[in-house]
Amino acid sequence: MDEFGERITELELKLGYRFHDPELLRLAITHRSFAPKCGKHNERLEFLGDAVLGMVVSSYLYEAFEEYSEGELSKLRSALVNHKTLAKCAKELGLHSYMRLGRSELREGCAERHSILASTFEAIVGAIYLDGGPSKAKEFVLKTVIRHMWQTGLDRDRIRNDFKSALQVKWQSLAKMPPVYRVVSESGPDHDKSFEVEVYLANIPYGRGVGKSKKEAEQNAARQALEALQAEESEDVQGEKV
Repeated sequence: MDEFGERITELELKLGYRFHDPELLRLAITHRSFAPKCGKHNERLEFLGDAVLGMVVSSYLYEAFEEYSEGELSKLRSALVNHKTLAKCAKELGLHSYMRLGRSELREGCAERHSILASTFEAIVGAIYLDGGPSKAKEFVLKTVIRHMWQTGLDRDRIRNDFKSALQVKWQSLAKMPPVYRVVSESGPDHDKSFEVEVYLANIPYGRGVGKSKKEAEQNAARQALEALQAEESEDVQGEKV
């Protein structure tokens, strides 16, 4: 076994999966910049791995968070399947030490770039899928991406604090149109501004919020609007009982 073959075996141990066809793993860690030397690179595997990753994560979230709406599930999936999160998973596995890159990319430190790390991670998911089938790919995603979610606290509390997304999902299910946010006032010097925002649902003001940024003010306005909608729903239920 040559030196690179030994590194492939070493990487398999870190991945927790032994390939029947090690050439798939070799291809998965080969960046386009290295391709002139070997003729092939990992972009097709990346394409496949992206689809497999999305399916596995979507299926897991659907079963794990039964009380979540479609919008909340989509937001949580987006927080998991993105360059930043996948790059962290890749770093935890030490993939940056095994990637095959062109000389200029190595000099520029491309092995540390989120986009390249994430792409390599997706390519490995694709390679495991082809080599071991859906069950092995799912097992790998669960012990990396999903494990990362629970270890970092990226769960329902973080998602549920996004009042703007929650309001958008709730209101569009009722009216099929998005909430509209308008800045009512700005005050304070440039280095310490305060914003007041009002949110409209079907051209009716439903909530106001104040914050040190427009985003913060919008979140507070959305929270007030959600509370108003919930109060209306409670009144409707009580009216039906009477």
